[in-house]
Amino acid sequence: MGLLQRLFNATSLYKRRKTITYRTDLLRRITMSQLTQVKALYDRNYGFFDRTFSSAKRRVKMPHQMLFDLSKKENTYIALAMVKTELVGYAIYYRFGTKRGAISIVIQLVVGASYRRLGIGTRLLFSAWGFSNDKAWGIITSNPFTIRTLESATMRHVKAKIVHEFRPLIQQCLKQMIFFTSAHLKIDSQNAKIDSKFYVDQSNIRGDLLKAFKDRNWQLGSLNRGEEWLAFTFQGQPLVIPKGRKFLDFIEFSEQNLREAYQRMKITEHGWARHAAKEVNQILELLVQLGLEVNFQRVADFGCGIGRHSIAMGKLGHSVIGIDYGPNFIQHAEETRREASLQNVQFKVADIRSGEKFGRFNLILCLYDVIGSFPKEGDNERIILNIRRNLARNGVAVISTMNKALTLNLLKKTKQHIVHDLSKKPMRLMRLKPSNTMQASGNVFDPKYILYEKKTDTFYRKEQFRNDGLLSAEYLIRDRRYTLPELTSIFNRYGLEVIHSRYVQAGRFNSELYETHPRAKELLIIVRHQ
Repeated sequence: MGLLQRLFNATSLYKRRKTITYRTDLLRRITMSQLTQVKALYDRNYGFFDRTFSSAKRRVKMPHQMLFDLSKKENTYIALAMVKTELVGYAIYYRFGTKRGAISIVIQLVVGASYRRLGIGTRLLFSAWGFSNDKAWGIITSNPFTIRTLESATMRHVKAKIVHEFRPLIQQCLKQMIFFTSAHLKIDSQNAKIDSKFYVDQSNIRGDLLKAFKDRNWQLGSLNRGEEWLAFTFQGQPLVIPKGRKFLDFIEFSEQNLREAYQRMKITEHGWARHAAKEVNQILELLVQLGLEVNFQRVADFGCGIGRHSIAMGKLGHSVIGIDYGPNFIQHAEETRREASLQNVQFKVADIRSGEKFGRFNLILCLYDVIGSFPKEGDNERIILNIRRNLARNGVAVISTMNKALTLNLLKKTKQHIVHDLSKKPMRLMRLKPSNTMQASGNVFDPKYILYEKKTDTFYRKEQFRNDGLLSAEYLIRDRRYTLPELTSIFNRYGLEVIHSRYVQAGRFNSELYETHPRAKELLIIVRHQ
């Protein structure tokens, strides 16, 4: 295959991936139309019965009653992959809450034949198994490749002897699972399987095992007709951490993850986000106190999110453009603008790192950690450079970032959360507790959920999202936070003069706090185009 053909194929795959949307829901909540699509996708793509069960090659088809029986259970979930209104893949899984912690068990995974090799199956499975603080993760299957995906998702090896140790816990879950309540189990130090009476074609299993587990011995035993493996990993198992380049790839910044997590924040429900009108007035009063012009002809709001400060400025009569790279946020902002009948405010989907000229502005707002959201310093500096490019001569920018001094002061009490080089102590990151902070409150200063790496000057968090109409997920989020000297140095380098700075809390930009005050989460800086 030539270079041009490979490039064409890669571009085609990228475009197809971009058309796919994902979400998770309780199975009982999906529509009758979607249930019909689930059955149709299963019937066309699941596979074939073995020849001893049926003399002719016959496709496995889902009994009509199966989905309805599954949907009656309160703890049965479905992760969906859609292209517009067409279902192209799904995973069905049970999620149990036990005294020892949550357990997720996948019982079905189906991806349409024309949508394979796009990473759909892996993404659906990672969604089911993605919460790092669960007690156990499992799948009932005769497919070795999905078991290998389980190991990748949980960073643990599947072993029959460990499954055997947790047999009572597994039995407790199986008793609540339709179709498995009375199935015979064979779990010992060499085998972990269930006689599910599911007579699918297993003629390729030997070859698939050799491909999927070519680097080590298979540890769940062999299957007889009608059997499937009980593949599980558990919280107490040793972690199999990627080494060298693979570990760096694991922690490497993911633009897609950041964008997804950012847009999943329920900002309208966050306490810190309810003060936009008050903050705008406080900013204008502060500018007057500094002897600066406040009759702005044009205002830009860089990283405007859902448009809170843009709308507040617009209501005061200023001409404003709000810019954000999150289309969902811009859609929300546009709806708010229309409801307020503001003709002097507009919104645009754009990346403020791009260097694009949006106009010449007397005032640019860049509030609440837009600078610092990206772990690569070059990305944050490109935002600063673009602020300068878009400021009129003597124009001012009002910027706030996360207070690094406060964060480090909080982390002093949890010394295990500060590490020099993560590649040498990866277990520190693996043991970091996840939270749903971004979804629930936005208070990303709780030291229990933060890890700081000195070598890269990066802060790590694990953020979980669920029950929001999208795919359940845990993201590894990396950000940068700043001290005043660090930001002053960067601004000076890009021709921006710092004329005022203070440590503040949300809604009280007019009250200056000391550097490590528990509420001083934002570092507010006013700069002028030199």
